Amino acid sequence: MNKKKIKALSFVLILVLLLAACGTKKDNTSNNGGSDLSSNLTPTGEFPITNEPLTLSVGVLQDPNVEDFDTNAYTKWIEESTGIDIEFEFFPNKNAPEKLSIMLNSNEKLPDVLIGFRLNTIDVARYGKQGYFLPLNDSIDNNSVYIKKFYDEHSDLVKYFESADGNIYTIPQCTEQLGNMFPLRTWINQTWLDNLGLDMPSTTEELQDVLQKFKDEDPNGNGAADEIPMVGSSSQQMWYGDVQSWIMNAFIYDDTKDKFIIDDGKVDVIYNKDEYKKGLIYMNKLCEDGLLSPLTFTQDKAQYKQMLVSGGDDNVVGVWTAGGILFPMNDEKISEYKPLPPLLGPDGLQLATYSPAIPLPRAYITKDCKNVEAAFRMLDFMYCEEATMRSRYGIPGEDWVEKEDGEIGMFEESMGIEGKFKSIKFPWSEPVQNAHWKNTGLQCRTSDISDGGIPNGNPLDSEYLISTHVPVNYACKPDESTVVPVILYNEEELDELGDLHTTLNDYVKESTARFIVGDLNIEKQWDEYVNELNKIGLEKYIELSQQAWERMNLQ
Repeated sequence: MNKKKIKALSFVLILVLLLAACGTKKDNTSNNGGSDLSSNLTPTGEFPITNEPLTLSVGVLQDPNVEDFDTNAYTKWIEESTGIDIEFEFFPNKNAPEKLSIMLNSNEKLPDVLIGFRLNTIDVARYGKQGYFLPLNDSIDNNSVYIKKFYDEHSDLVKYFESADGNIYTIPQCTEQLGNMFPLRTWINQTWLDNLGLDMPSTTEELQDVLQKFKDEDPNGNGAADEIPMVGSSSQQMWYGDVQSWIMNAFIYDDTKDKFIIDDGKVDVIYNKDEYKKGLIYMNKLCEDGLLSPLTFTQDKAQYKQMLVSGGDDNVVGVWTAGGILFPMNDEKISEYKPLPPLLGPDGLQLATYSPAIPLPRAYITKDCKNVEAAFRMLDFMYCEEATMRSRYGIPGEDWVEKEDGEIGMFEESMGIEGKFKSIKFPWSEPVQNAHWKNTGLQCRTSDISDGGIPNGNPLDSEYLISTHVPVNYACKPDESTVVPVILYNEEELDELGDLHTTLNDYVKESTARFIVGDLNIEKQWDEYVNELNKIGLEKYIELSQQAWERMNLQ
């Protein structure tokens, strides 16, 4: 065979091999959002992640308290540590899930990564099934340092990482924090109690009496009938402002979300029970007497905050509910408020809403990501302790410092959790800052971090004020065997559920508010309300939820 033929055959063979190699690569990456440029990456566990310039687009929620995500100190630290340039795409904070849904329905190009999106597990499973979010199981096994460490050390939480099909479509936020486990906090004006010579109310009957006196006896002493005895906010943007759920816990356990409960080992809901009706009757009486403001069910977070500070030098609200502090941090009026312990109900029930520390969906790698391994390893890096501290608390040495000898943690004496660090500038103490992403970033906060704070000497510090609620709520923790943290449905169950979950929850929320404010007559229209629940499909909803719950707990 002559040399020309040998060269020709060699060329053909090389071409065939190249084509075969390209075909193989395409097949291997077809489920990973495109060609993964892993050849430019360092070995797993080494930093920076990439040897060559690499940009990833990251979708985050807008936050007016973050001055500039591009120049933010946490952003710069992540970029310098990983070698990845972050290009931000911003989503509106109030309706990010809705904007994402519109993008998916219109087949718009997605950012490589989404961070901070608080999607429910149903949407995560659905978007994963539809191919919008990539499965990350192999990435956790092969390219993870920090997520896999947490995963291995918390095997009991694995079921919450996974969707029902066995795939992991989200890197969750993991927060072991006592304040978050008991997030439904109610505050009462201790100064008003003192001015009127009243004791802290401990029962539903005593609360009603105190609120009546708050309304009638000018507890703020300004000579004006401007007092609002009790109020909350049911706005979707308000973190645990559900005063009605706080009260309901004196009648039947209320988780504030899907209102599930485990009764004799079976999944059930509370909102068709006689105890729920009794709670509504009690709150309707409060509303009828002007003791519970009907604005609870209509005002958003901004309006709620404005109400609390609307009295100028005088407080005008006696009792309010919120997971966090709604007063400006320099407003000493907040010091008048103390924790109001859960109430003892007429049948002897006294519970606090308990939210177990389970992983919650926060970050996702999308179908349009071309550098899946780099994107995953950047998210994995955000799980390390230093990244978590920087993301939550800011710059070490400037915004927070490590514990010094003799300093005692906020929960060291009451809960036995040793102090670890002291926050100089708590994340919510400054209206606008550029040290961290506030609460937008991905974090893995174990208890030693979350509950390891040391009082910084400021009695108005929100972390300190929140910590004062933990002991009174912890004392009323429900039996964990009765609590449903979350239910993960499989593909078939999701198909059967359809919009049932949303339709039922929306109807219950609307009807609850109408019963309390008096738009619906509890005695005359309760049966009609229960019948409508059944027509919507409550029985099927409970049946599918029981099925999914049993499967989750057999894993």
